[in-house]
Amino acid sequence: MSAELRIRDAIQDSLNQLRDQHAAALEDLVTTIIQTAVADADAQIAEARAQAEATARQAAAKVLARARADADAAMAAALETARGEAKAALARLSADSRTEIETLRADLERARSEARTAQSAAEDARRDAEKTRTDARLAIEHAVQRAMSEAERAASASLANADQAKSKAVAGAGRLLESIRALDKAQALTDVFDALVEQASHEADRAAVLLVRNDQLQGWKFTGFGTAVPDARKVGLKLKDAGVIAEAVLAREPRHAGPDSGAFAFAPLPAGRTGLVVPIEVGNKVVAVLYADDAVREPARVDRRWAEGVEVLARHAARCLETLTVQHASARPPAAVGQTR
Repeated sequence: MSAELRIRDAIQDSLNQLRDQHAAALEDLVTTIIQTAVADADAQIAEARAQAEATARQAAAKVLARARADADAAMAAALETARGEAKAALARLSADSRTEIETLRADLERARSEARTAQSAAEDARRDAEKTRTDARLAIEHAVQRAMSEAERAASASLANADQAKSKAVAGAGRLLESIRALDKAQALTDVFDALVEQASHEADRAAVLLVRNDQLQGWKFTGFGTAVPDARKVGLKLKDAGVIAEAVLAREPRHAGPDSGAFAFAPLPAGRTGLVVPIEVGNKVVAVLYADDAVREPARVDRRWAEGVEVLARHAARCLETLTVQHASARPPAAVGQTR
């Protein structure tokens, strides 16, 4: 039932009650007047009875007419008051409804605007990340080209050593480029970590990725450690006890490791060998570290240039992680309008 119908019913009920009340009062008044007139007539002489009755009837008629007039006036006033209150109530209800509708429309438009802004920001971030990734790839390709040029210049000094040096440089550059391509193919964050360990093992004897979780280091994947690390996921270190690894994380810069650097107590470096720890940053936060060393090479074959390739791979992996993070964030749908409010 609408508000207008409820108000009309309430007005009708009020009028009916008022009419019944006035009718009862009128009846009581007439009865009282008649009884009074009869009593007075009985007290008077019998000759005046007719005149008294006539007078009483006239008085009763006047009172009845006056009572009816008062009742009609009261009923009209009550009806007018009820109508005024009904109009006022309808006006307030209409005004409140319009205000609430306008408020809801404003909230909806604001939520839509915020959703469009968030989507635009995510798209901008995705484009920036893609540009960063492209720039990094170009820089790496230029570095490879410079390395090949340096190898060719060094080869001109000695023909005998030139062929060997050129072969090594080309093989290393090609291997590094293939490693970078393997990282670019990663579709998930975990794929990047797995590919990083695998490609780093082509440059160094041993390689490992550990995730940084607050003040803890959690093993992700190890290669080249043999039986010293049967299950990488079970390797857990407190950051304060991780020696040179902790130094690299806190400084956010690569650090070289030696036999006494305290990197891995369960798999120490032999004397005369070196390792490298490279922090991996995503969004200005170190989320993981890459460790690599030359622990098992023959002394005559030790070549420190492997560390440069490892660092290049770690830095490119960080850019891949940033790109994937932004892509995943931009792929999520914007928040629902109700949730935005």
